[in-house]
Amino acid sequence: MGPSLSQIGNESNGIQAIGFAALLGFVYAYNSRVLDLHFSYLHLPLVLGVTSGICAIVAGSLFKAFKTRVGILYLFLTCWFAAGVPFAYWRGGSAGQVREWLRTLAIWAFLVGLTVTYRGCKLLLNTVVLAAGTAALMALTGGGAQIEGRLSLEQGQLGNPNYFALELLVALPFAWRLFSGDGQPGMFRRLFAGGWGGLMLLSLFKSGSRAGLYALGVMVLLVLLRVSLIQKIQIALAASILLLSMFAVLPSYLRERYFTFSSTEGMQYENVTDARVASSAAGSTLQRQHVLRQSISITLARPVFGVGLGNFAPYVNQINRDEGRPKEPYLGTHNSYMQIASEAGIPALLTWLGIMAMSWRSLTRLIRATRHDSRPQVREICRTAHAAQVCLGSLCAFLAFIHMAYDILPHMVIGLALAVAYTGERELALLDTGESQPALSGATEVPDAYRPGIVPAMRA
Repeated sequence: MGPSLSQIGNESNGIQAIGFAALLGFVYAYNSRVLDLHFSYLHLPLVLGVTSGICAIVAGSLFKAFKTRVGILYLFLTCWFAAGVPFAYWRGGSAGQVREWLRTLAIWAFLVGLTVTYRGCKLLLNTVVLAAGTAALMALTGGGAQIEGRLSLEQGQLGNPNYFALELLVALPFAWRLFSGDGQPGMFRRLFAGGWGGLMLLSLFKSGSRAGLYALGVMVLLVLLRVSLIQKIQIALAASILLLSMFAVLPSYLRERYFTFSSTEGMQYENVTDARVASSAAGSTLQRQHVLRQSISITLARPVFGVGLGNFAPYVNQINRDEGRPKEPYLGTHNSYMQIASEAGIPALLTWLGIMAMSWRSLTRLIRATRHDSRPQVREICRTAHAAQVCLGSLCAFLAFIHMAYDILPHMVIGLALAVAYTGERELALLDTGESQPALSGATEVPDAYRPGIVPAMRA
């Protein structure tokens, strides 16, 4: 006789649990980059990613992610990217970028598909905090590099100060979630969250990323919009003191970078380093304005499929050659929204905005269903949803200053937001029915939270 249905279910649960454990390992390795500096020859992130992918496919979790509305939009976006390859300026480069995009899409699907319980989701968020704090600690204690005086890691993707800043920015709301638990959070948890958050903030300021600073401002603004008047005053005062303290410990050249926008003409500096960094900051601003105008022009000229994924810089270079202008450096759009619009067309941009909007709306629905509930477990779900929405909002602001629309990290944030929304809704349904919480990754059917409106309070 063949195996019973219960045996098949248990096997699937076990496979999914293994996949979720591998996913946690991958998220930590990818976001901390600790394995870029140590044991890189083992290729552990690749091994963990492949393991989680195989388990997601075998357990059927991979397909759950694409049954959601956001998942359907992701599939449409992928098809649109692929359909644009024949119309690309450089077909080979566009096809290569589409292959890279498929890896990003897979990571997003693993995150959403394998995270099926609220307990598992909290563990995933804590892993993100631990990873970002590890990266900050490594950068501050000798594992970092100084690019024009800006802090980052020595190698890998986080060797870019802006990417490094985004990594830290993503984890800050979830560190706050750990610190501000209901009741009396344990002293160890407060010390860990406070210390880890302080390390990340210091590293964020030392990265010299103006995009990171702007997005941090958006983060604070989103928090202020959600609290009472007294809390607004308290948070504004605390943020002001923290901001002044951080700027007080920064080197003078980084302060000059943060406050230099378009020109250094007529300005006096204390030393050559300050002048060089300020000049670089001003040049960066002018470059951003220049490529923004170029990306808008290209989008209007090729609004359907754009010039092809990854083709913005080669296309601009060809235009300059055709029109007899000097060759320019190969620059991206410095704006993720215009990156998609100019390289994949306006329909792709609208689809991506739809993904963002639906992710935001899923969290809003969960917040509305939980914000007036006094149960400690429900207050925690509400607080987690707030943290995820603040994280998503700051990401949207950050992406206006850097082109990384096809990279893993922004879509990992969207995956985290959806994991919070889906598992939080499911956990709320379990609390309302009085059921006990399942294991970390024990569900084999499509979770009820994947069906919008399952909780009566959310149907309105």
